[in-house]
Amino acid sequence: MTPHTLDDYARYEMVLQDFGGHIQRYCIRHAHSADEARELMQEVMASVWNSIGGLQAETPRQVNSWLKRVMRSAVSDWFRRRRMDTVPIDEAAHVAVDSGGDNELVEELLACLDEEEQRLMRRRMEGYTVKELAVEQGVKPNALAQRFFRMMEKMKQYARDEYNAKG
Repeated sequence: MTPHTLDDYARYEMVLQDFGGHIQRYCIRHAHSADEARELMQEVMASVWNSIGGLQAETPRQVNSWLKRVMRSAVSDWFRRRRMDTVPIDEAAHVAVDSGGDNELVEELLACLDEEEQRLMRRRMEGYTVKELAVEQGVKPNALAQRFFRMMEKMKQYARDEYNAKG
């Protein structure tokens, strides 16, 4: 990657001033939460900065077209990475798993899994990504992400059944 020039800095500032609101709205529209929108905004701005050297636009319309391509690509890359690194879970299970396994609820939820599933889930709670665990397991990340999804579904169903039994 070539170093940025003073002209790159000026163009980047121009994009921020003229299109910052557009970028922010785009990120909010594609995110599921305020935190995701902020994360996505950072990702888009980093992509804009990394791509600014290739900006050959003369008019605002051309800048807008270039910016849309950069934003679409950045958002697509961000979601692709997140899909590889996270397991979709509902809020209750998310809170339990994010606690790091230090409480009774997590232990109770993990008890509904077999030993191998418990081991994998504990490694995930320790902060290992799905990608890292897939390499460790010798499987494809998508296959392991699907397995985590099934484990979470099993834990959620267990939690629902317990809640209904106490009901």
